[in-house]
Amino acid sequence: MFPVPHPAFAKAYGLEALPRGETAAPIDVRLAGQSDTGRLIRLARLDSALAAAGELPGRAREGDVLIAESGGEPIAALSIRDGLLVSDAAHRTPELISLLHTRRRRIRRAERRGRLRLGVLRPRHL
Repeated sequence: MFPVPHPAFAKAYGLEALPRGETAAPIDVRLAGQSDTGRLIRLARLDSALAAAGELPGRAREGDVLIAESGGEPIAALSIRDGLLVSDAAHRTPELISLLHTRRRRIRRAERRGRLRLGVLRPRHL
């Protein structure tokens, strides 16, 4: 039997509730760098996106890829330029995708308005 997320549902349907206080590992979102190229290729292969495996490392060197990590392991990556998304299917959730797209929109909006300096917002790698 699958546990349900709220005790009220468990009581109403006679199911086992999830224990309170149990949370998933926090998600960290940051810009991918040159050192993340191998991790991006691995993510693209997990997502069966071989074309993305060739595209994302170059974009990461330009500071154009957001990477989401949980427990130090990459679980998703999103290109800021065009929204190309790759992820580990075991961790791909609507919440994670929404988080990455929200961060992408904020970066693009700030760049268009010119309020933030690009060197601070998106450092370029040599």
